[in-house]
Amino acid sequence: MLYSVSQKEVREPVVELSQEKLQFTGNARSYFRIWIVNIFLTIVTLGIFSAWAKVRRKQYFSATTLLRNSAFEYTGDPWMILRGRVIAYGLVLAIALTRWIEMRGYVVLMILLGLALPYLYWSSARFNARNTRWRGIPFNFHGSLRGAYTVWLLLPLAIPFTLGLLFPYVVYRQQKYLVSNHSLGDTNFTYRAESSGGHYKALVLPVVVFFLYFAGLVYVGLKHPKWLLSIPPDWRTTYTLVSVYAPFFLAYTFWRAGTANLLAGNLGLSSAFATSHVKSWRLLWLYFSGFVASIFSAGLLTPWATTRIYRYRIDSLLLHGVDALDEVKGGVSAAAHAAGQEISDAFDFGLEFGL
Repeated sequence: MLYSVSQKEVREPVVELSQEKLQFTGNARSYFRIWIVNIFLTIVTLGIFSAWAKVRRKQYFSATTLLRNSAFEYTGDPWMILRGRVIAYGLVLAIALTRWIEMRGYVVLMILLGLALPYLYWSSARFNARNTRWRGIPFNFHGSLRGAYTVWLLLPLAIPFTLGLLFPYVVYRQQKYLVSNHSLGDTNFTYRAESSGGHYKALVLPVVVFFLYFAGLVYVGLKHPKWLLSIPPDWRTTYTLVSVYAPFFLAYTFWRAGTANLLAGNLGLSSAFATSHVKSWRLLWLYFSGFVASIFSAGLLTPWATTRIYRYRIDSLLLHGVDALDEVKGGVSAAAHAAGQEISDAFDFGLEFGL
């Protein structure tokens, strides 16, 4: 008698992937010593030490971040960063002067800066990757300049023509470009999301919060106009600023949390991958309380606020299949220039591979 086995009776062997979290061994006290010396020497040297301060800060967070009990390393050259910083702030000064002297020249420089923005992001990604190591194995970034202009210039230019509807797709393409063009040694990272659906879902909560906030302001203005008029004149400017900027801050924080989860949650390396569980309200509280603490402490609690947010980033990540990382072998990492990184920083064009 023949016996046929149905699909339901077949049990595939369950492979349990090893799970592990990154470790952050730093704290506010140890970082404060780095931070206060950086501030003091930067002031004493009229800003020259700022390049060394940046290296010291990155080296601190790299050395205190452990993956499988091995710390990361940052090997950036402060002299190279200083040269890039001189170029960056020279450009800032030139743009500021032309704004007062010749408006047409200012407009031309700003257009040129906008056209150079993809190159700056591309250069920044290369410099950061090629100066970061884990277990002596270098990271690398091998994205094309053409790809950078596609995701940071051509696609963003199309956003206004779609009334903003293309924005989540553009962010998806930017994340995919960044992740899939990074490598650790001879192993390339992969971006596992095949569509931008998650990015459109991540935009829902920020948009809802934004419009609910403004709806609340309109309701208060219509129902309680006397209360608004009773605000002391000295506080009206503060009230107006808070009312205007608060919804943008709320929406930005919620969007930042969502995209951080999407970036880390779609990260893959060999057979290893990550999941991220950043909570919007928790991140909002960390940002807000850290800002208030820094203001009322004249900046002295900035290291506490910084390490607290960084620790939350680390604790929100869970790595799966990390045994595969032991098979990653070293590769060659070419030199990269720091000018793009410093110009991006000078104009506050942040490029972060994370939160």
